[in-house]
Amino acid sequence: MKNSSTLFLTGLRGYSALAVFLIHSGGGGFRSLGDWENKIVDLGKYGVVSFFVLSALTLAMSIGRSRKFSYSHYIIRRFARILPMYSVAMILFWWLGGNSYYQEMFGVEPGEIYDLFAHLTFINLWDVRYQGSIIGVEWTVPIEMWTYLIIPPLYFFIARASAAKKWMVFILMLVVALLDPHWHQVWLGAHWAIETYLYCFIGGIIAYTYRDKINLTERTADILVCIILVGAIFPLGGGRVLELWYTVLVMALILVLSQAKTTRIIFENRPIVLIGNISFSFYLIHVPVLHFLTEQHYSELVIMVIGLAATSTIAYFCHILIENPALKLTGKLHPYDS
Repeated sequence: MKNSSTLFLTGLRGYSALAVFLIHSGGGGFRSLGDWENKIVDLGKYGVVSFFVLSALTLAMSIGRSRKFSYSHYIIRRFARILPMYSVAMILFWWLGGNSYYQEMFGVEPGEIYDLFAHLTFINLWDVRYQGSIIGVEWTVPIEMWTYLIIPPLYFFIARASAAKKWMVFILMLVVALLDPHWHQVWLGAHWAIETYLYCFIGGIIAYTYRDKINLTERTADILVCIILVGAIFPLGGGRVLELWYTVLVMALILVLSQAKTTRIIFENRPIVLIGNISFSFYLIHVPVLHFLTEQHYSELVIMVIGLAATSTIAYFCHILIENPALKLTGKLHPYDS
């Protein structure tokens, strides 16, 4: 049974943001409890994969449900969604000195003007030295922005293609990712490359094309949600295989949650939806906040609790004062904005 609400997608973004926050906060002492707990914290890095899948799905949903698609309006809206908050964060944290860890690794000077220019134009995607030199996690943003340029043609191809062709495209890009290309400057070059994650975006589009083709009873959907969540906590493989694992899990979760009932509350409760709504600002701000708290020599638990509260509060006001006004300039806000 289909449910027209898409609020669970916002909740999924919320959990993705919290997963990334968890690993960067050190888990609040959770790691020290045992090997399993340590692995759970480490799984937080795959929240990025979830973001990519969800981003492509919501864009496919927006394109698919529009009466008349306009590529120019689509691009303007993508820039309005990303650039204002991203620019504020980049300029502020560049001015404050940037991310010393990656600056020292790649020989980037604090306050280097080209560093800021490369970030604001997204050309840092093509030079690994500048991909994480201001905040440390912003390497995902140029991947998204450059991928956004090809999402519409990908959507129209995949939406009209046979099932075999859809999955052939997915498998082809998966092979490219698993090969871990050697033409990048350093090992991080492959990890931060657009071709490494293109299959995740394609997976999001494919998931959207199947939303109206799979029919489950609410009970069956709820059971499948529980199975998928167990699979998320006890994953298989590691490295690139885990990225594939979470891509497939998020795709499956999207399909079954659209027909579930009882388990939807996990993804549609107010706190997690709030984090989902402010997830972009939350993502950009959380590392500097955690870094500041770490320098105060607080305990891991205090850093995690205060960091979560501070990041959420700052991100909320950034969402209200920067993100929403920018989007409103390009048209009415709708639930597919991601």
